[in-house]
Amino acid sequence: MCHLTGLTYTWYKNGIRQYQYHGRTYLFSINSEYRVSCGIEGSEHLTSPSVYAPTTPSVRVTPPGVIKEGSSVYLTCSSEANPVAKYTWFKVTTYHQSSGHRIEGQQLSFHSIQSSHSGRYLCQAKNDLGTKSSSHISIDVKYGPKHTYVRSSPPGEIREGGSVTLSCSSDANPAANYTWFKENQPLLWEPSQRHTLDSVSSNDSGTYHCQAENQYGYIDSNLIFIDVLYAPKTPSVSVRPSGEIREGGSVTLSCSSDANPAATYTWFKENQILPWEPSQPYTLDSVSSKDSGTYHCQAKNQYGYLGSNSVFIDVRYAPKTPSVSVRPSGEMKEGGSVTLSCSSDANPAANYTWFKENQPLLWEPSQPHTLDSVSSNDSGTYHCQAENQYGYIDSNSIFIDVLYAPKTPSVSTRPSGEIKEGGSVILSCSSDANPAANYTWFKEHGGSVEELGENYTISNITTERGGNYYCEARNAVGIQNSTLLFLNVTATPSSLPTTVAAGTVAVLLATILLLIFLWMRGKRASRKACGQEGRPDTREESPPCPVYDNVSALINRSASAAQREPIEEQNDLHYASIHISRSKNQEVRFGFAGALVKPDHTEQVLYSAINLKRAKAVPDDSKLKSELYITIKRISQKMHYFYIDSALNEF
Repeated sequence: MCHLTGLTYTWYKNGIRQYQYHGRTYLFSINSEYRVSCGIEGSEHLTSPSVYAPTTPSVRVTPPGVIKEGSSVYLTCSSEANPVAKYTWFKVTTYHQSSGHRIEGQQLSFHSIQSSHSGRYLCQAKNDLGTKSSSHISIDVKYGPKHTYVRSSPPGEIREGGSVTLSCSSDANPAANYTWFKENQPLLWEPSQRHTLDSVSSNDSGTYHCQAENQYGYIDSNLIFIDVLYAPKTPSVSVRPSGEIREGGSVTLSCSSDANPAATYTWFKENQILPWEPSQPYTLDSVSSKDSGTYHCQAKNQYGYLGSNSVFIDVRYAPKTPSVSVRPSGEMKEGGSVTLSCSSDANPAANYTWFKENQPLLWEPSQPHTLDSVSSNDSGTYHCQAENQYGYIDSNSIFIDVLYAPKTPSVSTRPSGEIKEGGSVILSCSSDANPAANYTWFKEHGGSVEELGENYTISNITTERGGNYYCEARNAVGIQNSTLLFLNVTATPSSLPTTVAAGTVAVLLATILLLIFLWMRGKRASRKACGQEGRPDTREESPPCPVYDNVSALINRSASAAQREPIEEQNDLHYASIHISRSKNQEVRFGFAGALVKPDHTEQVLYSAINLKRAKAVPDDSKLKSELYITIKRISQKMHYFYIDSALNEF
């Protein structure tokens, strides 16, 4: 429409004259490609400005180049149009305009552009004559990784020997590279988004994460825990304190094992289950010697069990009360051997000291100890003492009772010295013996006096009781005789008749013995009849034929014949019986061997036995005479020294 009136108007399209028209208004169809103007006829060189729809807009990005997140970015849209165009911005999604992203204005400004602003944009120019859209322009915002996340497949528990895949995802432009970490230590894995553990073990358990990185930055992912379940690995036992363990102290046993889930523990001593709580560590508050031993633990969970190594608890303590033993345990006879043993519970092992009667013995500090040839001196009370660096203690006592035969007895008299006839004397005998000895008294050449006991008392003693005495000490082990003890009894005047009577008897006895000797020589042939002959070098001596001779010394009546009894020793025994008449109040005692006079009879019979050893060959007269002489002389000495040498000289 032209606004000048009364004029003829010329219309132009794209500069080319199209129509002349007298009106101000001319309607014709145009499109966005047309530019329309008008002029006055006659002044064609003066035309009106052209009116036209917007041309295709162009878009300019400021600043040009890479767009980094957080920077300021401006999009400017420009288009030729008359009247002037209005601009509208669109963010294109799937090639369609989105009304949700419509922005009015020639310039689209991003003061802090974000990754979310990335995309394709276009602008639209519009006026009354038409609308024109620009071509698409892509906004590619570059940014470092964000929203990095790790997940495992399969999720949940993982059994040892299985497989697990770790995946890492991140929002980044450009795409990120990934680094994997375990317990914050980088792993030498390929820098890929996914990693697979093909056969997991307990060593793979732990906390993992990934790190996403590009040239614009890096960021760590969340943490993920890979929980590999497995049976206990080899448990180990430890002891606190690790040094010396003293009795009465405390000790703590700990058992540890690599297991998932955590193991429960069972304790053993010498492979026997202990009734302890299935917890660890375990403390023995006041250890004793009984706690010494070998311990181990067993770790167990639902996937298996396994025993630990063993540890020895060595409790140190002072010796307990020692005990002493003796071998052999029965009777110990002198000359035998005996072994003493001492034993004590101690740690470390005790050394032993032996005592006798509480006095230390110079024995080696070892045990057992053997007495190879015991004697009476070894009898006594023994005990041992056990000692180590923690203390000492004595054992019970034991008595060593060595049995031995009597030692040589000692004899004594009370009173000592010369003893007067009619007095009293006590003969004492003592001997060291075990068991205690029994005592029997003997008179030399007179046999037993039939007195048993340590003391032998002779009251109202006579001269006939004088002479040599000895005692015999006897126990179950042996016999021992004492030395001779001479008892010197001196006569008093009142005892003279008795002495004369004794001398008379001695003379008669000598006469009888001479008669016996002469009779024996006349009767040698009779021995064969008695069965005594045989081979002298091979036969045993047989009891002889006894020969008896009865002599009436002081009266004319005959005495009863002597009884014939065989003697145990195989000797020629010859008996003579002598009848002696005395007053009733006269007492005659004889102390020589084989003599017995009973004081309660007025008429006494005296037997004398003479032992003649038979030789294997018939002795000559001189040897027989000599033996007879010695025997008679000994008897005469016992009878108060009435010597009959003159009679023997005549013989």
